[in-house]
Amino acid sequence: MIDDIDQRIIEALQQDGRRPFTKIAADLGISEASVRQRVS
Repeated sequence: MIDDIDQRIIEALQQDGRRPFTKIAADLGISEASVRQRVS
């Protein structure tokens, strides 16, 4: 099941698929490791 954070990560990557995980993490207020784990 996709939660709010997952949805926001998906939206960020749809806007710019080359956007670094560090920037996505900063925008969402979570760690880069969390973004990496959720994407993989």
